[in-house]
Amino acid sequence: MVEGFNFSIHIKPRYGDVDYLGHVNNVIYLRYFEEGRFEYCKALNFLTPGDSPVSFIILDNYCKYEKAITFHDRVDLHVRIAEHGNKSFRFEYLMLLAGTDEVVATGYSTAVAYDYEKKRSVPIPEDAKQRMLEFESGDNRRKVVE
Repeated sequence: MVEGFNFSIHIKPRYGDVDYLGHVNNVIYLRYFEEGRFEYCKALNFLTPGDSPVSFIILDNYCKYEKAITFHDRVDLHVRIAEHGNKSFRFEYLMLLAGTDEVVATGYSTAVAYDYEKKRSVPIPEDAKQRMLEFESGDNRRKVVE
């Protein structure tokens, strides 16, 4: 596990991820970030549809491309929540060629707590904030292999 990250997933590019030049298409990197974010949220039990009108929506995404990925490459995507405010928090991503320290891409997404009944942003629920803080502050290393 990479220093500063308690969570990662292993990704194998799929046939449909690759463009006619043989590289994983640039938009797929954001899909990989989404996959990592989804698995991270599952690990923290943030995905409980119907339990609450409050959910997390994505405000923005950013990706800095460092290296092209090909169909035969494997990558490890490391995910963390790096900062949080009252209503929002930021996921950070570090994508490495599997088994190396070679950076493929870095990025972030800002998530906002949103109440679907009130149709507006709201403060992050305290239980969710507590789970984030405990997970990110401890030695809670988790790896999901796909």
